[in-house]
Amino acid sequence: MNVKKYAPMAVVAVLIAVAVVWSSNNVDVVEDAIG
Repeated sequence: MNVKKYAPMAVVAVLIAVAVVWSSNNVDVVEDAIG
């Protein structure tokens, strides 16, 4: 496993997780994003 190759993916995953948790306080925003 190449750490340098997967590190950016891990960072993106963390950012997405944070965005989802933060957006959980705004259900309407989440529903609009889901479509």
